[in-house]
Amino acid sequence: MITDLLLKIKVCNIIIIESIRMAEYLIEKEGLFVGASSAMNCVAVLKAVEKYPECKVFVTILCDSG
Repeated sequence: MITDLLLKIKVCNIIIIESIRMAEYLIEKEGLFVGASSAMNCVAVLKAVEKYPECKVFVTILCDSG
């Protein structure tokens, strides 16, 4: 039970770190100021590209409140 909880915490921390790194990349390299959820969308798309290299098109939406 505790090991399951620790694993979930570790996975969540990795996801948060990936999201932050992606947000930093998007602002520095692409000029896109996005939040954590949009950054995570980009992380998910990159993982999908790696998992399904035979697919030619991937789409995600970067939401904006303004």
